Amino acid sequence: MSEDLRIGVWVCECGGNISDVVEVPSVADQLEPEVAYVHRERYLCSSPSVEAIKAAVEEHKLDRVVLACCTPNMHTETFRSNLEQAGINSALLEIVNVREQCSWVHKEDHEGATLKTLDLIRGAIARIKESSPLESKVMEVSPEVLVIGAGVAGITTSLRLAEFGMKVHLVEKRPSIGGHMIQYPKVFPTLDCSQCILTPKMASINQSRNIDLLTYAEIKEVSGVPGDFDVKVWLKPRGVDVEACIGCGDCTRVCPISVPSEFNEGLSPRKAAYIPFPQAVPSVATIDMDHCIKCNSCVNACPPKCINLDDPGKEVELNVGAIVLATGFELYDIGSLAQYGYGKYQNVVTSLEMERILDVNGPTGSMIINPKTGETAKSVSFVLCAGSRDTEVGKAHCSRVCCLYALKQAQLIRDRGIDVWIHYIDIRAPGRRYEEFYAATQDKGVMFVKGKVTEIVPEGDRVLVRGEDMMINRMVENPADLVVLCPPIVTTEETLKLAEMLRVPVDEDQFVLERHPKLDPLATKRDGVFAAGAVIGPKDIQSTTAEAEGAAMKVVNFLSGERMIEPNKAYLAHSDLCDGCGECVDVCPENAIRLVGGKPVINEIMCTGRGARIPACPPYASDP
Repeated sequence: MSEDLRIGVWVCECGGNISDVVEVPSVADQLEPEVAYVHRERYLCSSPSVEAIKAAVEEHKLDRVVLACCTPNMHTETFRSNLEQAGINSALLEIVNVREQCSWVHKEDHEGATLKTLDLIRGAIARIKESSPLESKVMEVSPEVLVIGAGVAGITTSLRLAEFGMKVHLVEKRPSIGGHMIQYPKVFPTLDCSQCILTPKMASINQSRNIDLLTYAEIKEVSGVPGDFDVKVWLKPRGVDVEACIGCGDCTRVCPISVPSEFNEGLSPRKAAYIPFPQAVPSVATIDMDHCIKCNSCVNACPPKCINLDDPGKEVELNVGAIVLATGFELYDIGSLAQYGYGKYQNVVTSLEMERILDVNGPTGSMIINPKTGETAKSVSFVLCAGSRDTEVGKAHCSRVCCLYALKQAQLIRDRGIDVWIHYIDIRAPGRRYEEFYAATQDKGVMFVKGKVTEIVPEGDRVLVRGEDMMINRMVENPADLVVLCPPIVTTEETLKLAEMLRVPVDEDQFVLERHPKLDPLATKRDGVFAAGAVIGPKDIQSTTAEAEGAAMKVVNFLSGERMIEPNKAYLAHSDLCDGCGECVDVCPENAIRLVGGKPVINEIMCTGRGARIPACPPYASDP
């Protein structure tokens, strides 16, 4: 080893996660002659260990550090900040992932895992010998925030940010804010009026000076870097001047065209000129250009003359420092599973359709009827996990809230004297007062059948629910006037498009992937992009609201002080060797490299220093 360099190596046992497979003492012994200092720790990430590292750096006058432990995604920032306090530039720290890359993947080959660990550590030592200190970058950040999605998560996040004095651009794809929550007549477990809870917050959005509300809009493009995102928003042709419309509804009354109402889940019609629901925010009309026949009836009826049927739409450009994804969920297309008869039999509806049926302002005025006869239903059956928790068809994951909202709907229906049956695999009620809510449902006389439903078939004006009853170990048939399917909660198509646009990864169920599911659940894998609510995974309103509050605080912290110090990065060197092939541009996961005049230019803010360009560079023009 060069006399000029003093390298310290720490090997973590990770409480047995590493040391149960890798021979850590042997690794330390073999490395000892090669570096200035070697030490092994039971838990390298613990506070005493971090302090011990700082002390050893000073005592042994170390100028470079190699840590052999778990993934760098876990504790890199902790190690960097503490080593900087000890005088070690963060570019002179190497973290070797021996847990994920050695012990966890080679559990049956202790010798091989140990040799691989040594090779990786020696590679890090060789790399760090050639590393140079790098200066941190300081940049101006935009103090404005983009929140995408205006359900309860987006509304809560926006209001909290506005209270901190931040400028918020709230973008919603529908004509009104409110999301799915505004569709519910009641919420569990208190059976409070959902709209009574949410509409005051919706009104606050419209009244806040710090919130720029953009409804009937979609994100078209996002560019730039964390702290300085450039966003293009497309305001779809609405045909109505939002500032001039008084929400009188005269256009709706004279419109001759009727189409299925999205708010009522297609169970009732709306006009091509419409206000989605009575409490809509903004309370203005929208002209559905896909169905408008341009008869001018609405134009002639409009008192403020604010309708323009030739509205071309408009593009708005925003500059924001942070983005919050709050795009919510949709239900799995249960019509794709033929055994349930959805879309084939009138008597089969989804749980979201039942929410609208139970609403006094819904398609039936809250009457529970047999759709084929129009008469009051005598029995209703619920099918839980319709397409959920199934590794062969549908979705493998549990949607967490289906049991609870089914119990809620069952109570509301049972209160009208209607027989209610719930077919379930397991009733899951993990939450405050949820188990008591389950017991209250049983006390009301709702009948529970444990077992999977195999098929739903017609029987006259009713349907038969066929399935297993595991309590009596036989197949059963339940006739019902109405069957309510509880499908999986899934990610929206818009969310997947946004995730690709923002370069935010999703998990195996296609929900947005958190930076860390336990330690950093509201940040995504990309700096400056946060998430809250069902976009991360299925959850109830209480959890969604808590996440939204947390996401707002994450944004405030991220943009605090109006300046952001970027961590040290590794940049391109030896440009005289570069032949302009562009391989580095293609492999960069952050899209931080572009060719200018045939030479690569790296955006220093976007670069995360992963070094993907280094092995991809044919003439070896890239330095580590």
